Amino acid sequence: MATPTPPFFLTIPMECPSASGPRPTYPLSPDALRRVLLAAGVNARLAHRYAPSLAWAMDLAKVDTRDRVAHFLAQVLHESAGLLYTAEVWGPTRAQRRYEGRRDLGNVRPGDGYRYRGRDVLQVTGRDNYRQCTEWWQARGVDVDFEAEPDRLASEEFVGFGAAWYWATRGLNGLADRGDTRRDVARVTRRVNGGYNGLADRVRWFVRVGAALNRMA
Repeated sequence: MATPTPPFFLTIPMECPSASGPRPTYPLSPDALRRVLLAAGVNARLAHRYAPSLAWAMDLAKVDTRDRVAHFLAQVLHESAGLLYTAEVWGPTRAQRRYEGRRDLGNVRPGDGYRYRGRDVLQVTGRDNYRQCTEWWQARGVDVDFEAEPDRLASEEFVGFGAAWYWATRGLNGLADRGDTRRDVARVTRRVNGGYNGLADRVRWFVRVGAALNRMA
């Protein structure tokens, strides 16, 4: 089956400052990332709180070029409402109740549906994903076990680690390297979201982050 083509307007290049201006040093330091987040419109308290863990995660996941940073942050900032949410808001809704017993997510023990609900800024969900995320980070020398301590994935110390694991293991750096037009944002969105949900907001974040990176000396 052919891949759906995003709406026509998405093929138009972005109206954002030229990328030929001064570049920051990559990977971004926590202070540089904090300045980018603030310039993009993230709440100051949240930017200061989460920049260190995000910068660490992005570094180890090789989110280390202008386009990779802009694409990564556009997705993260949309999904988390500007870093406001680091865990799924639990009702539970009908959909959330269906997490329980989901063998495709590895939820095989009573209570796993809630225990392994969506956490971090790209909503890692299910015991299997928590285990895989743990194994990926342990292989990089990070002493953590998100399967045993799932709340840590939404903690100030590790915000961004679930998102960076997902980003790296789904080949999103390579997709981000393809360019910085609306069509490129749509491609990344489809791999993250499975469709184009919230695409206009993701594009807005991408433009804001790109402009902030371009202004940095």
